[in-house]
Amino acid sequence: MLRQERGWRFYKELRINYAATYAPRTRHLFPSEPWVSADFFQKRKAPAAFKHAILSRYPKVFAAKLGSTSRDNQVIFLDGYAGRGRYKDGEPGSPLLLARSADGLAGSRQIRGFFVERDEENAAALAKVLAESGTAMQYAVIPGDLDDHLGSVLQQCGGSPLFAFLDPFGTALAYPSLRQQLLQRRPGVTEVLLHFTASGVARMGGILRKARDRPLTGTEEKQVTRVDRFLGGLWWREYFKSESGDVTEERATLIAIRISDRFAQIVREQTGFRAVTIPIRPRPELLPKYVLALFTRSPEGLWAFADTLGSASLDWHAAWIAEDEGRRLQRDGNQGVLDLFSKPDWRFQPEDHERAGAPGWVSCIELNIRTLLEDGPFRLADRVVEVYGTVLGVAWGKHVKRAIKNLHAAGVVENSGIGSHYYRELVVPRQR
Repeated sequence: MLRQERGWRFYKELRINYAATYAPRTRHLFPSEPWVSADFFQKRKAPAAFKHAILSRYPKVFAAKLGSTSRDNQVIFLDGYAGRGRYKDGEPGSPLLLARSADGLAGSRQIRGFFVERDEENAAALAKVLAESGTAMQYAVIPGDLDDHLGSVLQQCGGSPLFAFLDPFGTALAYPSLRQQLLQRRPGVTEVLLHFTASGVARMGGILRKARDRPLTGTEEKQVTRVDRFLGGLWWREYFKSESGDVTEERATLIAIRISDRFAQIVREQTGFRAVTIPIRPRPELLPKYVLALFTRSPEGLWAFADTLGSASLDWHAAWIAEDEGRRLQRDGNQGVLDLFSKPDWRFQPEDHERAGAPGWVSCIELNIRTLLEDGPFRLADRVVEVYGTVLGVAWGKHVKRAIKNLHAAGVVENSGIGSHYYRELVVPRQR
């Protein structure tokens, strides 16, 4: 989670670091109405590749770890803004990805899915897609708004572990519902993967600044109130009102990210849930459009999610490069097609990418661990965000393990980095 007190310099450095590596994007807008634009489900964009890579990996980890603790090994997946289930180009949406995760654990876990979709036409399409998929998962497609159905869904969950994915086309669940119903759910372990619309909050900030010397119009008030409802109050408005001078798109977006950090801090203070957050960009050099945040009380969950982010980002990297090549082919015509077959160098090679980047990632993690040791021994799982630092969403667990092994070889730590649970052990400086 980024920290507000680090100031503007930190955010500029973070943007540079992501431009040097990659941090994915989305085209989610902050609409004045709750439904999605007509072309959203035509084709999966590169940012969705990152998000979907997470959904292909992390829910399976969640269910595998926690299903053994529940009655009948049951786990619940909740997709609160489920959409149509599949893009028109055939790519799976979040419900199908969750269903595939459930099917991958068939026999060892009993997974139930709840898919809530506010648009009736989309809900009908989703029901058809799931039925045709042949998934063995027990599921229910629920037309309507998540705020209206959350209580009933949670009642049906009982004490089973729950993974909730909240990815709306705008703002998500009202904060009182998020806090009092979902995050304070008893019994049962709960984790929430939440979409925070940075670009949408930035646009609402622009409305507030333009209206500093006049009352908001009815439409403006309606739009801004949605953010109040999502964030649990008016506090976020001051972040924009207190800014002096012109606020560029870049600055407004960075203010929105600071707001997302403060939101995560408020959630932690009021519920005990910690967060790992990642800004999602269209391309490495562009501003974030939204932030994905996993809220959990479990250090194991934070560790597994950070590991997932690193490996999932490879999917995004390949996707935006392919999109670039597609645009080039459209621009260059037949010559571009010839180049596609004669010069395939543009294709992303994950192994080459990691081989080139890993030394720098590991070095960064080593430095972070050295810095953390100045305050005494600690467990890697308890300091996930600080351990990864600016390579969160770039590196993954194997690179942290390599950093520990390097530090052990250099005589810095007692830990050897051997074993699958090295991240649970206390990292102790070697006595000299």
